[in-house]
Amino acid sequence: MTSFQFAVGERYTNNIGSYTVLVLGKPNMRVRYDDGRESMLSVDTQRTIMIRRQREVADRTGLLKKQVNDEAERVRLAKTARKANMEDWWFTDTRG
Repeated sequence: MTSFQFAVGERYTNNIGSYTVLVLGKPNMRVRYDDGRESMLSVDTQRTIMIRRQREVADRTGLLKKQVNDEAERVRLAKTARKANMEDWWFTDTRG
């Protein structure tokens, strides 16, 4: 599993919302959510959530890069086709 460390005073986000770590212990940490609620959370569970969220962001980033590259290739090919004037005559039926 990928290493992930929490730090007191830092902000993180889980499925409930964003929170700030107030006290970091083992096996739990005390956090304060943005709405002011405080809660004790399992460090291991929150670490698993953070690793999953990082993986999801990396997957989305990779997908977006692929989409951008695919679109750039499509534009390049379209420019090449126009330059060769293929759009006008390539699919024209010349059999009469």
